[in-house]
Amino acid sequence: MINKFKVVLGVLLTLGMVFKPIQVTPTVSITLVILGIVGALMVLDGLMKIEI
Repeated sequence: MINKFKVVLGVLLTLGMVFKPIQVTPTVSITLVILGIVGALMVLDGLMKIEI
């Protein structure tokens, strides 16, 4: 249950990085990129734990 939630949250964070608003400050942009990377890692981690 927790792993599936982690995957969903990770996907949302990754999508947030990909579809980030064009008019954002550099700080926000960097933050979104970092969150996106963390999200992608969470997806990988969650998928590895879901698959046996």
